[in-house]
Amino acid sequence: MNSRGMWLTYTLGVAMLHIVLLSIPFFSVPVAWTLTNVIHNLGMYVFLHAVKGTPFETPDQGKARLLTHWEQLDYGVQFTSSRKFFTISPIILYFLASFYTKYDPTHFVVNTASLLSVLIPKLPQLHGGQSGVKCHKQHLSAASEAGALHHLHGGYKTFIYMG
Repeated sequence: MNSRGMWLTYTLGVAMLHIVLLSIPFFSVPVAWTLTNVIHNLGMYVFLHAVKGTPFETPDQGKARLLTHWEQLDYGVQFTSSRKFFTISPIILYFLASFYTKYDPTHFVVNTASLLSVLIPKLPQLHGGQSGVKCHKQHLSAASEAGALHHLHGGYKTFIYMG
């Protein structure tokens, strides 16, 4: 997920979704933007926040089966470039959808609810259904088991993946 090519593919996929929705004759531009936003956020919610586990065998002895993909992303380290990208992309799409719907109250409420449905689960306090401290300790141990070294640097934990 750290690859710039992956980010480009993701962005092109969202653009293609929007072009397909715009090509449907009975969808107006505001409806196409709102549907692009809602479909994108629904997909993001399902794939990043609802589905738990991994599709393949992992060396963590089953710890990943209790975590969503978002919690497993970058070994649970917060504020990595991938996490920032997946946090900022629905916000940018929300701004675009709001602008092109001319801030119509109905579209605005739908787009805002859709945005909140994918931003709130990204909060570190909600990971694992536990408090942030317990969850952070679990991520540290999972990252260590996966071959990552963590160092205390300026009061912050940094990870170097060795695997």
